[in-house]
Amino acid sequence: MIWLLRLRWSGRDWYLASRPCAPEIAGGDLPHMGTLVCDGWGEALDMGGGVTGAAAASLTLDLGLPESWQELAARGIDLAGAWGELSLWREGTTYAERHVLLYGRILMDTAPPDGEPAEVTLTDELVAPAEVYPPANAVASTDTWVGLPDESDGKPYPFPMGSLGAYTRNDGSANTAGAWYAIVVDDTGGAEKALVAGAPIHASTVTIQERDTLASDTFAVTTEYDGLGRLVSVVDLSAKTASWTLDGSVDLLVRDMTGRGIYGSIGAEPIDGLGDACLHLLLQRYSADGPARVDVGRWQSARTYLAGWRVGLLLEEGEDPLDTLADRLLGMCPALWIMPGPAGFRPVILADTDATTAPHLEIGRNADRLDDGTIEILDTDPITSCTARYAYGQTYGRTRAKITIGPDEDPRAAAGATIRAGSLDFECATYDRGTAALAASEYIRLAWTQPRYLEVTCAARDALQLELGAKVRYTDADIGISERPLYVQGRETGEDGEVWTLTLIGWW
Repeated sequence: MIWLLRLRWSGRDWYLASRPCAPEIAGGDLPHMGTLVCDGWGEALDMGGGVTGAAAASLTLDLGLPESWQELAARGIDLAGAWGELSLWREGTTYAERHVLLYGRILMDTAPPDGEPAEVTLTDELVAPAEVYPPANAVASTDTWVGLPDESDGKPYPFPMGSLGAYTRNDGSANTAGAWYAIVVDDTGGAEKALVAGAPIHASTVTIQERDTLASDTFAVTTEYDGLGRLVSVVDLSAKTASWTLDGSVDLLVRDMTGRGIYGSIGAEPIDGLGDACLHLLLQRYSADGPARVDVGRWQSARTYLAGWRVGLLLEEGEDPLDTLADRLLGMCPALWIMPGPAGFRPVILADTDATTAPHLEIGRNADRLDDGTIEILDTDPITSCTARYAYGQTYGRTRAKITIGPDEDPRAAAGATIRAGSLDFECATYDRGTAALAASEYIRLAWTQPRYLEVTCAARDALQLELGAKVRYTDADIGISERPLYVQGRETGEDGEVWTLTLIGWW
């Protein structure tokens, strides 16, 4: 294997390699002239879950420049900040068949002495500065609404995401909750109006309840522009049937909706599933260059699987979307990680899928044990009973329902409880009882017993086809394991890129 680096710097593309080569591209050859050394590459899932930080590689490179790095730096030409793509390529294949591992920016602490190659780090930082969402100026003010009552001034626009309001009680009966606040933006007689979302929403009608009197009515949702040119969702309150106080001093709450909330960033569909919500937040975080920083294709591919988790979430304060993801959404799917990747930030999922068609790793055939092949057990607290609380309502500032999955509902929980019982209680950002049950079941699936790790080595041709999160069937006759379903938790290679170490994880 040969390491390749495409460097975008000083107005051109530079092509470097760990040894001279000229991969075929579009019927011609692409000479790689520079000198490149890569110490190796590795990535792994943080078993703490959620949003994972930067991926990085240490590189030494020489561009064969006539000027020294110090001379270039004195002229304001700095390699730091350039974009680079690191890949592995096998001779005899085309440039398009290279395996891209990392796309990110170059970091260089100091310029090297004359005649010395540059030692740099190529990194893609997930937590780089970005946009807040909802936008900080998405608030009711006299700049946005001429007829705004004083009591409504400064209230943040609500951004309902998914389906909110209607939910199923613990006893199985239907109910609704005051899911979010509607803001009175005009109390002029005959022109009363409330804002129900800071963007267009899918719902055609909403049912609004006055908090003090509990009187409610249903209104058609329309859109209009506020004073800052933002397209928002509003309702006409002039035809209300109840006698409401509309000076902004009494809370109005949306307790039900016919449809869903805001639309996603891709296509014309409203957000419903967890994948839709994650993709929308990431694209909002990276704003205009979102598609360049987010692996939209991977998220679209994961959409069907993640649609099993239906979201119901209110966004009403401007914050880093990564915080929203980490604190409020990813906890409902413990098998989902957000990680940097060569095409942008991507989902990695330890998906509960059929293993019969998964790749087969067999010791002595296409894999070898590392050292003695010891299976290590991670010391974690098992979960054999999990309670998911859902249907968070603004009326009382708490969740309205819950569901518990335990030994009576899940055989894995029953098996784990005989060894070492443990429980978890968490809030789930949904109004859907099925989603809450699924979330609780997933915690048990991934924690009913302590996870087991083992490491194997294999050739690059196999390792490069097994991305993080991939399910494999593992066979090792010497330790009595036959086609055990395991996941790829980590992978790494040395300087030659030919032999990879895979860390596999499973529960049994």
